[in-house]
Amino acid sequence: MGFLKGFLDGIYLGFGLVFGIIWIFIKLIPWWIWTIFVLVIFLSWVGFLPFSVKDIISFLLPRRRYYSRTNRANTYIDENGYERFSDSDKLVSRWKAEKKLGRKLYPEEVVHHKNEDKLDNRASNLEVLPDQEEHDEIHGYDNDEDDDDDDDLY
Repeated sequence: MGFLKGFLDGIYLGFGLVFGIIWIFIKLIPWWIWTIFVLVIFLSWVGFLPFSVKDIISFLLPRRRYYSRTNRANTYIDENGYERFSDSDKLVSRWKAEKKLGRKLYPEEVVHHKNEDKLDNRASNLEVLPDQEEHDEIHGYDNDEDDDDDDDLY
């Protein structure tokens, strides 16, 4: 009954509904927990503790995070900067593209990262191209072997 009285007193005294709800939380949580909470926030604010008030708030109110469907513990980054599965050495981008298309990729097909970030393997960022030549055209590579424009440099 004391909680309800405090709530109604908070509203009656003109503090409004918000202060009535705050009054209930103050009464429900023991004083020593409030003391520790305020002390930790103060010590982190002045820089005495290695974490900030923002860290405390994000710990108390965790956000929903995006987790990759591939287990990062089972992958590694190869020498070219692409993510591969540890057990099969298969490119994660090719695996994701196969899942997106619902079929296996042909050996000549190339997976292109639209934003050119080799580690961004979201399905929306992957595009399957029929061959390496078309992939080179997208990146602007010139495949002409007999290009003699280098003679002008000497």
